[in-house]
Amino acid sequence: MPTAKTTGAVVKDNLIYVVGGYDRKVSLNVFEKFDPKSNKWESLPPMPVGISAHSVTVVKDKLFLFGDYHNLKSTYSYDFKSEQWEMIEIGYKPSRHNAATTLADITYVIGGYTGGNDVSLNYIQAFKL
Repeated sequence: MPTAKTTGAVVKDNLIYVVGGYDRKVSLNVFEKFDPKSNKWESLPPMPVGISAHSVTVVKDKLFLFGDYHNLKSTYSYDFKSEQWEMIEIGYKPSRHNAATTLADITYVIGGYTGGNDVSLNYIQAFKL
């Protein structure tokens, strides 16, 4: 990868995308894609903020990001067509270290952690994005 980090990944159109992450010092704003056929990485438009401890999923032509280590309510989207990032408000309950996935036309954000009380969350949030 162009940037060493801990992060999550998603697949769209046979390409692997990674966004943000943590490099053991700071949260990163990088956005990168990997093409397994050519074995090459490409840097994409960075996020407006550094982000880590988040989850990510793809719905049609958009990537969605949920949570952040410091700003648990962070919710962003990236439009693959316009190549633009946008902060969004969808009623997401704040958390970090959650998991996101999309099945049919529903995006699920599963579990997570809120920080202060050392208790993992036991609910699933569902969004039609």
